[in-house]
Formats: sequence, C-alpha cells, structure tokens
Amino acid sequence: MLYFDNLPYHEIISSVNKFSKNSNNVDLKIGILRNITVDNYLPLIEYLLSKEKFNVTVRQGEYDVIMQEVLESGMPINQFKPDILVIFLNIEQIASNLYNRYTELSEDEIVVEKEFILEYVLKLFEAINKNFKVKVIFNLFELPDNLPYDIFEIQNRVGLRNLIDEINRSIIKFSKEFNDIYFA
Repeated sequence: MLYFDNLPYHEIISSVNKFSKNSNNVDLKIGILRNITVDNYLPLIEYLLSKEKFNVTVRQGEYDVIMQEVLESGMPINQFKPDILVIFLNIEQIASNLYNRYTELSEDEIVVEKEFILEYVLKLFEAINKNFKVKVIFNLFELPDNLPYDIFEIQNRVGLRNLIDEINRSIIKFSKEFNDIYFA
C-alpha cells in the first residue's frame, strides 16, 4: 500500500477533496501535458501544495497531443492559462525505434532519432515561450532499467542509457535560451 505523510493513498485522496479553498491561500493553476499516465500523482501534488497554503487547481491536457496543446489557442490547457506547466514525456512514445530497436539501428539512424527528439523538445519550448507566460517543469527522460548492452553500457558510457543521458544534457543546455524552465 502506498503511504505518504503516514497516510494511505485513499486517505490522501479523501483529504484533498476536503480541503476548502481558503481566501488566505495563494491560488495556483497547474497544467499538465503528458504522453504517459500521471493520474495517480495528481492527488499527491494537490495534497502537498494544499498543505503549503495553495489553492490548487490541476488540469491535464489531452493525452499525447502535447504539441497541439501548446500551439492551438482553442485547446484546454491554453484556455486554462496555468501558472505552472508540467510536462511528462516518455522517450519511448516519441522515438519508439530508438528505444525498442536500438541495437538494430545504424549510427546514422541513431543520430537521426536523437536529432528528432531534440528538435521536438526545442519546438515545444519555443511554442510554450511564444504562447504562454508560465513557469515550466520538464520531466527529463527516464534512463532505462533494461539496457541492450547491460553492465558494459554503464562501465563504458556507450549505448542507449548514455544516449538518453546526452539528450537530457542537451535539453538542459538549450533550455537556457528560455525563461523559467526547470527540470525534474
């Protein structure tokens, strides 16, 4: 069973529903864009921020339409006008060939996949910068547990894990061109 603050998850959900909006608290609107399921974390986010004296409203954009959400003014997240935009991207969803067929790809194909991912994230940041006045929390790509080349990858900094780490470092580096982008 999941516990947080010595409370089981179902009690956290109940307590979030009982928090009343307090006029002394700061209103905070959080928009979530994702290509993974994060629904189970939303009550935890609301619970933690409510304890810190925020009146929290969380809205999720449509599943796996992140670029459309930031480009089109009629999309729910754009209309919601969040104070904070949290982005959860799974690299496997964006570049499934890279993630699932890494050992079968040529070096040139790997470079193309890497450039595609970086270009996607750069365009995402540009669109957010243009269409929103918001702080962004970008969840960096998770390093895989199952490595195509096992311990050899870790010891020699080669392979998929190293490539994803390079991608994450590149994202952090080019994010400095934008204001208010933070990483988790």
